[in-house]
Parts: sequence; C-alpha cells; structure tokens
Amino acid sequence: MRFFWVAVAVGALSAPASADWQYTQWGMSADDVVAASDGSVVEVQGSTGEQVRGQDLRANGNYSAAGMTFKAQFYFSPLSGGLSAIRLHPENKNACPDLEREISGIYSRIGRSEYASTERNLRVRVTNAFDKCFLLYAPVTPNNDTGL
Repeated sequence: MRFFWVAVAVGALSAPASADWQYTQWGMSADDVVAASDGSVVEVQGSTGEQVRGQDLRANGNYSAAGMTFKAQFYFSPLSGGLSAIRLHPENKNACPDLEREISGIYSRIGRSEYASTERNLRVRVTNAFDKCFLLYAPVTPNNDTGL
C-alpha cells in the first residue's frame, strides 16, 4: 500500500502543469487573461458564429513572436468559463509554411499539421487553407467540464 501512495505522489509531480501558452494558463478566466497580457488583450463578447469547437470567444488582442505580428483570439469553455483555446492569425497570410517549419522544430508532430508538447500540456494545429492561415493552441489534456 505504501508503494501505491509513493507512485501516486511521483505521478502527480511528473504530470504537466495546467498549461501554458506564453502569459496564460488553461482554465484562466477572461479577466485573468486580460490582466496577464499587460494591456495587449481586451475582453470581447463573441457571437455564436465566432465559436471554435463550441468554445466562446471572450478576449482579443495582439501578439508578436519570431518577428511576426498576430491577431490573438482567446476562447473559453461555456461551462467552466476557463481558457480552453487560443487562435493566432498572422498579419502575413502567406506565413503559414514558415510558421509550420518553426513549430515543427519546437514541438513533436502528432498528426498532419498538428504538434504537441506534453511537458507544457500544449498542442498546436496549423491551418493553411481557403486563403486563411492560423494557429490553434489548446491543451493536450483539456479540463473535462462534462464529467464524462
């Protein structure tokens, strides 16, 4: 029985933290994301048509990395209200091939144009289709709001 509790403790220590994309953590409220952004993000009330995978758009802002500027959109669970996805749209719509090359050097490939880091509890999908380019970040192990 003692071995069981030691194994549980070690497993808990080695499990990924709640998450992390830059200054955010999965599960943060919209207010927390805005506060953590140092003024680069504002709260918005997205429409039903702006949902991503059933998640509500509740904050927008700008983000810069790798010499590029992005429009950042922050999506939240309608059940818990916590941060559940982030979508980045580069200003340069032709940047997707370069972005995917950069991302493939950082994260492990888990599918076609999809990458992950279990250590950071972060997965990213690169979408480059229909004259659109964006990155969608989400947790590898999302919070289960449904109880299933």
